[in-house]
Amino acid sequence: MTWDGPGFLAKIDTTLDAELYVKILSEDLWDTVNWYDIDPEEFIFQHDNDPKYTSLKAKEYLALVGMTVASGRILNWPA
Repeated sequence: MTWDGPGFLAKIDTTLDAELYVKILSEDLWDTVNWYDIDPEEFIFQHDNDPKYTSLKAKEYLALVGMTVASGRILNWPA
């Protein structure tokens, strides 16, 4: 969800796990960023502390694309 609208939605037909979450991030998140012409270096990403969102796989992907709490690109979300 963005300031400008809901963005691309992902239909989940199975149980959401870390692998599927990363797939959604790598496809639907970037489709949304492109659709709304959002500067990929300027937006702040937010998700909660669900284990699949904080998994090593998710953290590695997000770090790979430059989104970390330390960089200010992920909103720090307390437990």
